[in-house]
Amino acid sequence: MAINIWMVTWNCELMAPSNQTLQNSFLFEDLRKRVVLGDQSPPDLIVIAMQEANPAGNDGFIAKRVETYINKLNINNPTIGQYKVLGEEYFKGKTKGHCFTYMGVLLRQSSNQQNNANLSIGIQGTRIVGSNPGKSLSATRQFKISNLNQGRFKDSKLSKPSFIQTKGGIYFTIEVDTNDPDVIKNFGVRKQNNIRHFAFIGAHLDADNETDRNRQIKKLLKGVTEAAGIDNPADNTAKLSSQLNKAFDAVFFMGDLNYRLGKNGQITSSTTVVDNSTTTIGEFPMHKSISAIDMASIIANPTYRLGLLKKMDSLEESPLSKDFKFIFPIPMQPNGNDVAFPSYKLDYGNDIGRACFSRLGEVLKLITNTDWTFTFDRSSNSTIPNTYQKLDQGSQSKAESWKSIESLLEYCYFRENGSPTKIYDKDRKKYNLGWLDRIGYLASRPNAISVKQCEPYYILLSDHLPVILKVECR
Repeated sequence: MAINIWMVTWNCELMAPSNQTLQNSFLFEDLRKRVVLGDQSPPDLIVIAMQEANPAGNDGFIAKRVETYINKLNINNPTIGQYKVLGEEYFKGKTKGHCFTYMGVLLRQSSNQQNNANLSIGIQGTRIVGSNPGKSLSATRQFKISNLNQGRFKDSKLSKPSFIQTKGGIYFTIEVDTNDPDVIKNFGVRKQNNIRHFAFIGAHLDADNETDRNRQIKKLLKGVTEAAGIDNPADNTAKLSSQLNKAFDAVFFMGDLNYRLGKNGQITSSTTVVDNSTTTIGEFPMHKSISAIDMASIIANPTYRLGLLKKMDSLEESPLSKDFKFIFPIPMQPNGNDVAFPSYKLDYGNDIGRACFSRLGEVLKLITNTDWTFTFDRSSNSTIPNTYQKLDQGSQSKAESWKSIESLLEYCYFRENGSPTKIYDKDRKKYNLGWLDRIGYLASRPNAISVKQCEPYYILLSDHLPVILKVECR
């Protein structure tokens, strides 16, 4: 039986998403447009990982708020179903201010008792790994979560002490019993075909030191392996990979993974891109002193964007991709055909940057006939520069409109508080740009995971965009 899982990662830069953003966009946009209209099935599990996040006062962290709003939405749209927070975990740290690394899991409880395609609460036992013990949940229906474990790893050995309490991650391991009324006691050992074991890791990996980042990856993977009941997880990568495949049907790794553009620190004078779907061959400049407008013109072009991601994304060199063989689906635009704009680094602290971000969505919708929703989660009183205001079809050609998009992207991505930023970081030997916010998976069986959607939400709350991955697990 298929299990639908939606996962979101979001670096909030010390902020909490507003109630308006949660209710008018984010997951709720998908629930209204895709689930209610019947284009997609409702998620059985929702997993939300947040970095540099804060609670919204007395409303708490995001999972509780999402639970409240979804259940209100369900009153008028009963096909969505009721949801309940299955678990939350977080730890406090400090970057530019106090903040939290956070993860929450929600479970769908079908509003229709006879709908066997949906999971429902059925916790029989819980153990907390590396955290405070004592949590317990109990209830029963046709489908059971027969084991729930959660834990965390907060790295205390970073090369950059100012970030000592923010790097590491949270993890949950969940055992889903899809139709057997008997509880399987030996968590981590698949004894029956109806049992599914999942691990979810929400990470905030180190941005500066590759050794620190690699250590964090391995610590988190060993953490979920131990939580699955395997004592003394292997330090050897090949053996640890084997243990992960033995313990889980799928492991999901998500978060601000901090892999920027620039493989091996080597920047060539140009990069050639071949788009197999259109046989387009293009070449764009990629030198250390590249201008902001030249970089903006590259990311404005869908073919060149694909080239950046495939040829220069340093995630491809990470242990996750090379050694453990995680698959990271490419985030796509709402039209489903083009690679999404980078999730980092956006100028969120300047009114002009916010106005340009909002205008960018309007222009793209105008010239592509695709429904783009660009919103910002902070007040803005400014208008965009006069040069980029007249973008209606009556006053400009399509080519001129695309040129204006390049200028809008330059304001959105390559400025900080309105001032131009350096595109290339000589210390990191990477560009200050990339798809840093990713969600990947490791499946123990061929065709166990079917990717339904992977795209960012164009919400300007911080210098990162939130990203969602929807999968069907069999």
